[in-house]
Amino acid sequence: MKIYIVEDNPLYSAVLEQNLLSSGFTDVELFDDGEACLNQLSNQPEVILLDYQLGTDKMNGIEIFKEIKRKSQETKVVLLSNQDEVRVAVESLRLGAFDYIIKGKYAMDNLLNALHRIRRVKKINDNENQLKRLKNIFYAGVLGFAVLILLTYVFDLR
Repeated sequence: MKIYIVEDNPLYSAVLEQNLLSSGFTDVELFDDGEACLNQLSNQPEVILLDYQLGTDKMNGIEIFKEIKRKSQETKVVLLSNQDEVRVAVESLRLGAFDYIIKGKYAMDNLLNALHRIRRVKKINDNENQLKRLKNIFYAGVLGFAVLILLTYVFDLR
């Protein structure tokens, strides 16, 4: 699972990266601003951990989040914030965030839980897509068999 971390605090960013690596997530990239992350969306990260309050002059976390969702709808975004206001969390989820995690004592546990949920959702979606493909193959086979029977009947090929 390719994970981008967008965090302007280098210490917090390094702690997140180290915790993810030690938890078995090996494809992790760090960005200290949102624009650098946006420039790398073509590499198709599955998850972006995005600081809600980026301290950059150019774009804040919500602006970056909206741009990510516009450019890469499949990418799951988990917002990380020091704000524990319910209003902010609800608004983030309403905009399409996969989760909203408050930085603090349980942030890493909550983050790992979110990443495991993302894995489960991806596996379910992959299974559904595989089932749809198999169903299409089955229907194509049934249709082909029906055409063969019809041709046999029409042209009396018995």
